[in-house]
Amino acid sequence: MFDNFYKGKSLSQLVDALFWHINFFSRRHLLPILRGLNRSGEGRWIERTRTIEYIISAKDARRILCRPKEAVDQILADVGKVLDGWTEVPGFGLRKIDLSPETAKNPADLYAQRLLWRLDFLRPLTRAALVAEDPEPYLTAVENYLNDWQQTRRSLKTWDSVDESIRVLNLLEVLALLGDRLDPKSFSAGLASVIDAAWTVQAQRARTGNHLIYEGLALYYAGRCLLNYVQSPRWKRLGKRILEKAIRLQVLEDGLNAELSTNYHLITGTNFLKGWILSVKCAENFSLDYQRKLAKMAHTAAQLQCADGGFSALGDSDRMAAQSREEIEGRAFAELGRILDRSENHTELSDELTLLLANLNPNEIFGEGTAYSVGIQSFGGYQFLIPKSGGKLIFDAAPFGLPGASHHGHADSLSFEVFWGQCRFLVDPGGFSYVDAAARSFARSTRAHNTIEVDGENSSEILGSFKFGRAAKCRLLNQQVFDWGYLVAAEHDGYTRLPNPVVHRRAIIWQPEPFLLLIADQLRGQGNSRFKAFFHADSDCEAEIESGNTAIWRLKGTDTLQQTFWSNAKMESKVIVGEREPELQGWVSPAFGTYLTAPALIETGESSLPVDLINCFSDPVLLPLKYEFEAGNHRVTLADDTAFNWSWKQEGLILSRT
Repeated sequence: MFDNFYKGKSLSQLVDALFWHINFFSRRHLLPILRGLNRSGEGRWIERTRTIEYIISAKDARRILCRPKEAVDQILADVGKVLDGWTEVPGFGLRKIDLSPETAKNPADLYAQRLLWRLDFLRPLTRAALVAEDPEPYLTAVENYLNDWQQTRRSLKTWDSVDESIRVLNLLEVLALLGDRLDPKSFSAGLASVIDAAWTVQAQRARTGNHLIYEGLALYYAGRCLLNYVQSPRWKRLGKRILEKAIRLQVLEDGLNAELSTNYHLITGTNFLKGWILSVKCAENFSLDYQRKLAKMAHTAAQLQCADGGFSALGDSDRMAAQSREEIEGRAFAELGRILDRSENHTELSDELTLLLANLNPNEIFGEGTAYSVGIQSFGGYQFLIPKSGGKLIFDAAPFGLPGASHHGHADSLSFEVFWGQCRFLVDPGGFSYVDAAARSFARSTRAHNTIEVDGENSSEILGSFKFGRAAKCRLLNQQVFDWGYLVAAEHDGYTRLPNPVVHRRAIIWQPEPFLLLIADQLRGQGNSRFKAFFHADSDCEAEIESGNTAIWRLKGTDTLQQTFWSNAKMESKVIVGEREPELQGWVSPAFGTYLTAPALIETGESSLPVDLINCFSDPVLLPLKYEFEAGNHRVTLADDTAFNWSWKQEGLILSRT
């Protein structure tokens, strides 16, 4: 246990963690005593309180939700399942809304119950009650759930602080927008649940990571919305301080959340935005640095979004393309990024973004933003190659994750993704699951990414579902933009911990039009090593080996690419689709809990080092004719006599095109 405590942490992080544990122990024991001294006063306050402050009025929320008329029809259609007692639980499909205190037996059902107990299903009921001509069925359902939840919460003793935080936010929204229409008993039950949860968050808040951001936001909202409650001033100050510190420490200067996960970037960006908007509404703005980093987070969110409306699944993530609260808000946050980038002409904001901004004008509160740009952009070490002609390539030269707390990190060093026009081609398969141990292990592994595995080991140490050890360190070597395309090169030291230490170098050479993608890998070291190169495509792609060193890829059944590969080592290649034994392979997970079969091309070899491995993806018109290697110089010649020449130097890859 102690080994897992210090693994992956620096000395300063260990000291910080130790002091946090001492402080955590004190809070858990002292705060209940402090609250107990005011129990009678708290009860009287709950009895006489009938309205609370909020970020937006019920009247304004109703007006936004009712434009256009079709929006009302959609809200009432969406709420049908909830009114019948069912809701979609992200990663677990349709589940019965059962707030009873009975706990589930197996880990999957227990986790699904946790997510259900976050009370996200109250949002569609609240919106339906605001817009429906006959709101009574929805108000009755809300009242019943508020009363049921208070009984359940007080019958159980142990609560996860991030779940409590989400409940605070959901319950405050319900009470603020429907408060004057709820019966006093139900309103008081909801208010008591908010207060119970806020005390828990104050006592049990996390040390760092995305949970702490949720907790800071919940405390700030509770403190600002429950103005006359005895603990509100403390919650407001503490919540604001947590949010300010978290955005300083957990958001990189280029705007990416330091956990290097798309999901958590979008979720935390949305939470930082909610805190910022509440502060603007209350005329107590956060710092200018907070505003600056928040705008950068929105810009990054826009770059993470793909042509199909979903997102690239970096780290522990899915494509955020479903209809949960967090996914809808994440897409609205990316929309904000496009507005600030001026990459789209927006005459009207989406309803979701308008609600997030509480009817404020984004350009007025954020300024004019920065102009959208193409070329090579870096976010957290991920290199985004963005051509004017469309498409995108993402190259991972990033760290393992948030230092000292990389619970959501993947062993994906030097992996890459390719989006060809509107099509996802080579992809990160996704996060798969938090409760399926085999799928979770696969999702975090090197073999689940478009990179190279050496001697059967992960590039970064994975010690368990949310544990980690020694992380690979990536170093960006060089990058260059040409009039015809891009070059980016990097290396990582993750395999230097092996008995036969290996350094993996990779260069990506990309010509978007006509399509040509060269991946030049070099494994440097001494002795003999086994290695596998992985290429994971999306579920609507097909692949087949045509000959010893050639494969054909069909994208969405129409576009065709040829993959040709060479090496100075003897190589074997195969395509795997949908295997579970001896291990998971040939799958993608566009949403947590959803597994789709997809082709994975795997090249396997064993050789004394150094080893060079060249892969060329090309439009059939540009078929590579031959590969030559002499005295450290590499050359690939195409059918139109174009040749790419390169050599590895200490500073990176030196490239010419003739």
